[in-house]
Amino acid sequence: MPLAATRGDALRIKLSGVEVKHHAAVGTIPGVAVLAVSGRNGPGTGQIRSQGDGMDLQWRAPGSPTFGASQRCNADGDYLLEDGFDRDKWARVRVRTAFLSGGLVLGDVLIGNVFGNAIGHDDVTSAEASAGAVETYTCTLSNDSAAALLDIRIWIDAEFLAGTEIGLDGAAWFAPDEEFDADTLTIANLAAGATTTLHIRRTTTAGAVSDTDVMRMIQFSWDGA
Repeated sequence: MPLAATRGDALRIKLSGVEVKHHAAVGTIPGVAVLAVSGRNGPGTGQIRSQGDGMDLQWRAPGSPTFGASQRCNADGDYLLEDGFDRDKWARVRVRTAFLSGGLVLGDVLIGNVFGNAIGHDDVTSAEASAGAVETYTCTLSNDSAAALLDIRIWIDAEFLAGTEIGLDGAAWFAPDEEFDADTLTIANLAAGATTTLHIRRTTTAGAVSDTDVMRMIQFSWDGA
C-alpha cells in the first residue's frame, strides 16, 4: 500500500519549509482528511470511496473513468490514494480509523486552482504591466521520501510556456517544454531528505492586458521512488 512520500508525492515543492499545494481541495468522508492533491488532477470534482469495514479507500480524479486500487488503511497515518486511470493523479490523505464508517461511503472532493503560490508568484501590478517587468524568485525542491530520487527532469508545460523560464543556479535560464528537450533541467541524484533550489524567471511584456487567472505549470519526472 502506498504510504505518503513513497510514490508520486515523494518530490515536494516548498517555500520557507512549508509545502506548496498544487490545488485547493475541499470535501471528504468521515475519518479522512485530504492533505494534498497532485497538479495532474486538474480542477474539478474528485471522489473518495470506502468499502467493507471502512478501511479500504480509493480515489478517482476529476473526469476519470475508474477508481484506483483499493488501499488498506487500518492504522492512523498518511496514505497515498491513486487514480485508476492515471496514477500521477493522486490524493494524499490522513486517516483516523476510529471515525471511519463501514459499508460503501462516497464523498466528493472539490478541487480548485491556487493562484499566487511559489510557482505563480505575486500579482503583476499595473505599473509592471504598463512598463514591463522581469522578476526572478526561487522555491525549494525537497525529497521527502526515504530513497534517493534519480534522473529528476524539470520542464514547463507547453500551454504555460509564455513568459516563464527556469534554471538551477539563477544565472542560466531555459524554457524546455518537453521531458526530453535538449535544455530540460536535470538533477542526477537527490538523496533522501535532501533539498535543492529551483529558480524561476517571469517576464511581463510592456503593455500587458489584465488577466485575473494566468496559470503556470512546471512538470517533474524522476526514477527511484
